[in-house]
Amino acid sequence: MDNMDSKKSTRSVIDKYRKRRQQNRVVFVWGGAGLLILVGIVLLIVWLAGPNHPLSALFATETPTPTVTDPPTVTPTATETQPAAQTATPTETATETETATPTETATVTLTATETQLPTETPTTTATATQTETATPTETSTVTPTATETATPTVTADLPLADTQTPTPTATETQPATPTGTSTATPTVTGTSSPTPTFTPTATFTATPTSAPSSGYALKFDGSNDYVRFAQTAYMLSPGWESTKTVSLWIKPTGSSLVCTYGVAWCDAVFGDRPRWWGISRGIVSGQDRIWIWNSDWNQGNIDSIGVSYTVGEWMHIAMVHSGGVIRVYKNGIEVAVMASGATVQPNTGGLPFLQIGGVINNTSRVWTYEGLIDELQLWNTARSAAEILQDMSTPLTGAETGLAAYYRMSNGSGLLLTDDSLHAWDGTLYDGGQGVPPDGSPPQWISPGAP
Repeated sequence: MDNMDSKKSTRSVIDKYRKRRQQNRVVFVWGGAGLLILVGIVLLIVWLAGPNHPLSALFATETPTPTVTDPPTVTPTATETQPAAQTATPTETATETETATPTETATVTLTATETQLPTETPTTTATATQTETATPTETSTVTPTATETATPTVTADLPLADTQTPTPTATETQPATPTGTSTATPTVTGTSSPTPTFTPTATFTATPTSAPSSGYALKFDGSNDYVRFAQTAYMLSPGWESTKTVSLWIKPTGSSLVCTYGVAWCDAVFGDRPRWWGISRGIVSGQDRIWIWNSDWNQGNIDSIGVSYTVGEWMHIAMVHSGGVIRVYKNGIEVAVMASGATVQPNTGGLPFLQIGGVINNTSRVWTYEGLIDELQLWNTARSAAEILQDMSTPLTGAETGLAAYYRMSNGSGLLLTDDSLHAWDGTLYDGGQGVPPDGSPPQWISPGAP
């Protein structure tokens, strides 16, 4: 019994020990877990309260701070080099020596705008636009072509028009009227960066300034006046049919003739008789023009160029024939070019005479010009654009190389027109002829002459 009691007592002690051990283990587990949670909380508090203040940033409301950039100051600068137009070499101020004065009027348009971006950073852009408005001196690219179907069988005393069955066809582009304007228009636009840009558009207005006049011009009445010189083949050098230059000042007055069969039937300003080439005035296919023309029988055509004009105003005309090409200049500026071969002459052996102011064949074929003529020059060479521009306003000495004849209209009276070159090809003033009676008034000496 005592042994049994002793065994029970020992087992009871062991069971109690085991129960306490299990209870202590639970306490240790929960205590450790609580300690870890406490340490984690402490570390979280320390981090949130740290130097980067994440706790503040967590609850803060973002307020953007605008950044303002002062707009840049733009000083647009334009440098423009004006291309030379043939003989007139205009600069920015475009002042020309004596004959054609290309004037350039500039229009400057400054544009500046301010555009607010979403970030409230204003950006200013200035765009400067320069517009230069000018008009080239009659850039009249008038290239009418008179087409005449001709059967050239000409006697020495009859004009080209007498022996042809012409079918005139003229096509022409109307020239621009020279104008000069100047405006300044500020506008406002906006983009992102200040970039001044310039768009120059240059045109020229050629204004005849002064001819090297002796103070006189010859006035033709359009009825029966003309001046006759010697034969073309004598006055000009051999080869003149392919190479020559003619220039003169004219001031057309009165009305124009309707040219029935093309330019060879218009009033003769300058040319030969019979008529194979020259400068005429008249209306062809509804176009009233000064016609520069040449008969080379290139496929039966008469090559012609029309130049616009204003009644009652002086203008300078130059014709340069060389290398199978005719170039026409108005007031020193080239206005048209066309192909044209050697000038045809009669096959009868008769030599045409040069005349100004008119050609009279008979009472039904009277082609007389109404207006003034001054400063006539004939050359055996093809003159350059620069030479034409210079000499249209500078008197010649009369001894220039290549000069065939020179008429300054220096007489001032009488029926003789003196050649002011060294060659003495004087002309004679006529009042009527070839069956057309005189009216008592030959070409009149007028002062002043060309401006």
